[in-house]
Amino acid sequence: MKKIIFLVLLFILVGCQQDEGQNQEQNVKVTISLIDGDSNSVREATMYAFDMTPGAPENGVIVEPDDNQFEVELESDRTYQLDFYKNDEKIYEEEINVTSGGNNQELTITIK
Repeated sequence: MKKIIFLVLLFILVGCQQDEGQNQEQNVKVTISLIDGDSNSVREATMYAFDMTPGAPENGVIVEPDDNQFEVELESDRTYQLDFYKNDEKIYEEEINVTSGGNNQELTITIK
């Protein structure tokens, strides 16, 4: 009887550990270059990233540029709304899909 109880508990424990491993979200480093129509980096802009996935929290991430690029880690397999502001004015917005196919994603956005 003790062996049966032990085996049942072991199966339950192993099953729970496998479920936890499958539910872990993978973060992806996303690097975004924001340029104008003349291929110059847009300076002094701020990016706001909002997770648009149903059921996601409504708060976003504020990202300041580093070396004229925006770098942020986002959860994979989700859709994000990116809003770019300069001098408190929205200059561009775009929706992107972050996939788990690679470790990093790079995106160049041209503002006209």
